Amino acid sequence: MATTFDDGDCYQDLVCPSGQDCIITTTVKQCWQGYTIDASAATNLFITATEEKEAFKLATINLPNTGDATLTQSGSSTKAFREAIITAGTNTQNIIIDCADSDTANYDDCKSIQVDAQTAQYLEVNFPNGGSRSDANNDPSNFWCPVGSLYNGPEKAPCVINLSGTVNI
Repeated sequence: MATTFDDGDCYQDLVCPSGQDCIITTTVKQCWQGYTIDASAATNLFITATEEKEAFKLATINLPNTGDATLTQSGSSTKAFREAIITAGTNTQNIIIDCADSDTANYDDCKSIQVDAQTAQYLEVNFPNGGSRSDANNDPSNFWCPVGSLYNGPEKAPCVINLSGTVNI
């Protein structure tokens, strides 16, 4: 079972229902900027930002306690997760964050993102096409990788940061 939130649910805090997949999509500029998304009781969380910018900028996103989370920026969306604070639940399984950049001259799509995955089993963050730029001394991104993970998957480690293009984090 799944619950879907979309453009009509913008500009407010969200709590995903317990025991269901939580699907959040938006095409609205700054839809959940600065708001809290609590998916801690959800089975899985899927967030997709398309078409407009800063959809989840400055958002606090609490991931499922025991399920998976996938956060994706696609289409012409820019700066979707800039300055977002993303926190794993008590035993989040897999966290995948795709910081796809439609404009490689922009570089700000996941700038200053804060990801605390210490209680997760696996974290993967993808920065294709130089999709994030964080000045080394100004507004750095921070990633706290899984600690004590039991991950035994196809990757060699429970924490993978994929970089391509020109990226500083």
